[in-house]
Amino acid sequence: MSDSAVRAAIAMGMLEKMGGFVPLIPLGDGRSLSGWATGPMGRIVSAAAVAKSRRRPFTLDSVTPQMRAPVIVVFVRDNDAKVLGITMGPWPMPGDSGTPIKPMRGDTVDASRHKFIAYFSTAVLRQNKQLWLRILTSNGPTAQMLGGQERKSLQ
Repeated sequence: MSDSAVRAAIAMGMLEKMGGFVPLIPLGDGRSLSGWATGPMGRIVSAAAVAKSRRRPFTLDSVTPQMRAPVIVVFVRDNDAKVLGITMGPWPMPGDSGTPIKPMRGDTVDASRHKFIAYFSTAVLRQNKQLWLRILTSNGPTAQMLGGQERKSLQ
């Protein structure tokens, strides 16, 4: 992430109207399945907003390598089923299932396996024009399209 993009993210986080807003992409079916996805821009905007709310400075030097890392973090929780995994892939065309992109790393967050976190490279955003995020649960898969606005938020 370039210094100019980091400065833009800091400026967004410092906006008065942000009001603690964290740029996350909401995920889920609106019932038992919920979660979020965020990328470097979201992490930096969030950290800047928190610093502002605590009346602390936040500059380019405040941004850690972990915040800037080209990684998309996806967190999912399902109250009714075990989350078995998360993949991304090209949005399938009729008759094409698409090739899933596995995360760099994926882990269950709790012993009951109802929570799962996965880490993807932001390079997946450059590979395809339309992407889907597929959440695999013990009740079956759920897919959510990542359109242009969502993809922009994850960069």
